[in-house]
Amino acid sequence: MPNSNQPEKKPLDSSKRLVGNLVYSPVGRMIARLPFLSGAMRRFSRRLAQRQIPQDMSSIQRGPSTDLESSLRSIVCDVVEALGYVGAMVATYEPGDVLPVRALYIDPQIASSGHLQAWIEQVSPYSPQPLNLTDPKIARVFINDLEYQDNLSVQAAKSQLPVISDTLFDLLIPLISPAARPTLDAIQQSLGIQQVIALPFFIESRLETGIEKEYVGNLFAAKNGPISEADVRVLSAFARQMASAVLSERRRLRAKITQQLILDIHRALAHEDQILNRIAQGMVEELGYLGAMVAAYEPDDALPVRALYIDPQVASVDRLQAWIDEISAFSPYPLSLTDPNIARVYVHHPEHQGNLSTQAAREHKPVVSDSLFDLFTPIAPQAARSLIDGIQQALGIQQVIAAPFFSETFQDGQLHKEFVGNLFAATRARQFQTWEIELLSAFGEQAAAGLKNARLYRHSESRRVAAEIFGKMAFSATAGLHAFRNHVGYVRMSVHFLDHLRRQSTGLDGEVWDRQVPSMLDRLDQIKDILNSLHQPFRLIQNVPVKINTTLQRALMNIEAPEAWINLALAEDLPEINTVEEMLTAAFQVLIKNAIEAIQEKKEAGLPEDTNLPPLSITSRLTPEGDVEVTIYDRGIGIPPERLSKIYEIGYTTKQSGLGFGLFWTRDYLEGLGGSLLLESRWGEGTQVHIHLPALKNQPPGVSVPGA
Repeated sequence: MPNSNQPEKKPLDSSKRLVGNLVYSPVGRMIARLPFLSGAMRRFSRRLAQRQIPQDMSSIQRGPSTDLESSLRSIVCDVVEALGYVGAMVATYEPGDVLPVRALYIDPQIASSGHLQAWIEQVSPYSPQPLNLTDPKIARVFINDLEYQDNLSVQAAKSQLPVISDTLFDLLIPLISPAARPTLDAIQQSLGIQQVIALPFFIESRLETGIEKEYVGNLFAAKNGPISEADVRVLSAFARQMASAVLSERRRLRAKITQQLILDIHRALAHEDQILNRIAQGMVEELGYLGAMVAAYEPDDALPVRALYIDPQVASVDRLQAWIDEISAFSPYPLSLTDPNIARVYVHHPEHQGNLSTQAAREHKPVVSDSLFDLFTPIAPQAARSLIDGIQQALGIQQVIAAPFFSETFQDGQLHKEFVGNLFAATRARQFQTWEIELLSAFGEQAAAGLKNARLYRHSESRRVAAEIFGKMAFSATAGLHAFRNHVGYVRMSVHFLDHLRRQSTGLDGEVWDRQVPSMLDRLDQIKDILNSLHQPFRLIQNVPVKINTTLQRALMNIEAPEAWINLALAEDLPEINTVEEMLTAAFQVLIKNAIEAIQEKKEAGLPEDTNLPPLSITSRLTPEGDVEVTIYDRGIGIPPERLSKIYEIGYTTKQSGLGFGLFWTRDYLEGLGGSLLLESRWGEGTQVHIHLPALKNQPPGVSVPGA
């Protein structure tokens, strides 16, 4: 390259020389190990050196940028201005195992912006793509791509040690081809560069197991002399400042994302699914993952997928559905990633123990895998593994993670963590970094809080609707009672009037009449007493020991169904339940009535039936834990998947005359006894209801309940 294009190199002025001598002295090396003092020294030297920076370079290389890029540019400027290096730059390690250049500075006394641009234009014809050292979308290398293995930056990243080279070409391969090497060597000679260094820098975290070093990027420096051990020590101090800048940016990013999540979750407070979809979308759009899912833990030990978001630039919805259709060909069951009734695993089910989601749930910590298949087994069968591996390779997914999140509460002065669900993410990076898992934890915290608040909102809304229904029922009952009492009064008056007529007439059998009238009047008095008691619908009824088999049999007596439909298998000598017998009978009556109606609906639809088995089985037994379990299994029409999530909602009903109150009240009542109600159903096959109730010796102290 003609030297006429190169301005004459000027010696360092006295200010630079003074600072340089201090930095390389024993005292300076000690200061370099102290980030606070070294930062102060750098700021001082920078103020001295800034007077020498031409305005054009200052405006070009210190334009508007992010907070992180501004910090990194300040540091590379200090490396050049305070230490006398020809140039310096920094690349940060980012998702996808990529190292983009985030800051670049060249001594303006050695090369102006015009010279830099002229050199880039000379080298660009030898590059497979337009060359630009200031655009991180172009000036980047990929750590795990074979064609980048000889790059100086990649060597430092992989060895995690400083790497020094005598040639500038090693820093830019393969961004430029070997054919450009003579041109680049001439530029290096013109700049007076003798050696270049790539120095990795790290964030250190103190863990219980010791100090963990997380690689976060490289500092590069070009010197017009040999790079010594003293140079490495001093540059390491600047690298530590860069690591601090990256750490500060991560904290700022976490705070920003968390704040936005809180606002978005608050807006969607009444819609649980919207909250979870916002979490999944944020993981992709704000953290840069290829795809993300959220699963929420349910009382029946299930982890259904409740939200899914794929980067639309990676795969369209149609492409995703096409993959699911291909995988479905290997499965005897329908597959779906969007239907929570299909896309679900069970934490403690033996068949699901190898699933990544259940592992994270059981271990209460993030679990990482190199195989996408681990996220979908056993929903996707083993026969589909090669197909899923091919999809993973096509997407460039290197790892997937399942990160559990928890709801925290204080009880008895201690912090208790309750498992709420899992976050899932797929990345192109070779591995998930510590800071990524910390950000996922922040997302998980907001997901847990959002779910908790949404459920509290839903619970309070259900209570409000329940109170409204109870109010309407009480009003209707009171109005009906008044009317009924009037009718009873009219009948009583009529009986007295007839008695008066009988005494004046000889056409009525006096002996029979004298026997019937007192009986009728007594019955009417009893009705009046009952009606009077119904004016106090919320008087307290004391719980008493109740035999569960007796309540089941009474519930059956109140329901019309062919005896041949029902198979009863009730265990003897079951412990009693502490409750109100009429209320437990009513609860079983709701469940049995629903089962009978489902059997009738299946018969009316003409669906095939197993005639060798009774359509309805009711069993009771004592569990190993000492509780009482009742199972009501009907082989009726079942519940469609789209309705399963709504059956407990107050006001939801499929009957024209129904209030939508039965299952809501039944589950609420059973849980109030310290028990549980779990329902499993398959459309066209039937429904199984499991009721667990604590036996009297295991049951919490009973309270009086409102009743008639």
